[in-house]
Amino acid sequence: MITRLAARTSLLFALLLAPAVSTYAGTGQGTLTFREDNDCGGDRRSFSDAPANLKLGNYGWNDEARSLELFNVGAPTSIFVYDDSSGSTSDDWTEIQITAPVSYLCISTFEQTIDLYANGSYVGWMNNRDRDNLDGKVSLVRVR
Repeated sequence: MITRLAARTSLLFALLLAPAVSTYAGTGQGTLTFREDNDCGGDRRSFSDAPANLKLGNYGWNDEARSLELFNVGAPTSIFVYDDSSGSTSDDWTEIQITAPVSYLCISTFEQTIDLYANGSYVGWMNNRDRDNLDGKVSLVRVR
């Protein structure tokens, strides 16, 4: 009886102390959810975090995204958000680098250069190359 109780207690502690996120990267098991409003509000359009070039106009979402939610995104993952539908860097664009697994993160605007934190832990950085506003003008997303 004591052995069975000890085994159950050990299993319970292992489940409670296990990390809530995985370490996979770019396997398509995570989700990128673009939001119509800043601060991760409004209508949404979700995509896998698998490597891709996503022309948002092909999904009826051109010039809509103002923020981004990451769900279960592994590391390393690179996300590039462009105003120009061909990915030209002569217009507005932002680079997002995820360096540690993320269970959830809200990127409230594409128009900032900041370090990224989730649950108090550093998970990456974001560098904005803004010329005249990127929020609400996103046309292409590259995921690597």
